[in-house]
Amino acid sequence: MKKKYPIFLILFVIALTIVIFMNFNNIKGEKTVENSRNNSVEANTLKGSYMKLFDKNGQLMKSYSEEEIKNQLIETKLYKSAEDENGLIINPPEEFKAEVKELSKSNEYKLYVFHSFSFSSNIPVGKNNIFFRKPHSIIIEPIEKFESMSIILQNSAGSKVGIIEIGNYLGGLNIPLDDFQLDDSYTIQLINNKQEIPIYLHGGVIIYD
Repeated sequence: MKKKYPIFLILFVIALTIVIFMNFNNIKGEKTVENSRNNSVEANTLKGSYMKLFDKNGQLMKSYSEEEIKNQLIETKLYKSAEDENGLIINPPEEFKAEVKELSKSNEYKLYVFHSFSFSSNIPVGKNNIFFRKPHSIIIEPIEKFESMSIILQNSAGSKVGIIEIGNYLGGLNIPLDDFQLDDSYTIQLINNKQEIPIYLHGGVIIYD
């Protein structure tokens, strides 16, 4: 003998199934929209971005794709922290200390941090052309996209040993210097290649021995 179910129970099960199905689709749709929004922001951040390394003769050594540039973006609070009149960070939080430790590899490397400024032509990193011993990487973070900047490396004899060209990106870009095989002390100069339009930076970091 077949068991009969009340009609209202059958209708309830059908309604419940429909509600669950609709909620699932809504959640899936929300995730799709959120992913699409994130991808759109990321695409806008890197659209037209470039990073190129040149040797002392101006010959291209390496050109980074947008995907490679994406992998070089980092978040840093080092140059966004409040300072006192002596340029020292006021009450650095634990996350700040952790970031210093990570970037300096537990004091294996030194850090030179420069803070927010703008420039229209060219500017040396540090006062009085500071020399950085065996620099490993440079972090540059713009406030807004700029079209073209060159970074010039000169050795202790004043000879140009390398050039980096960057532009059209947002975020803290970590620029590795290993390809230049640097074994001396170097000055670092930032060149605005479109001098009619100032470049605005949150700041940057030089990581060196």
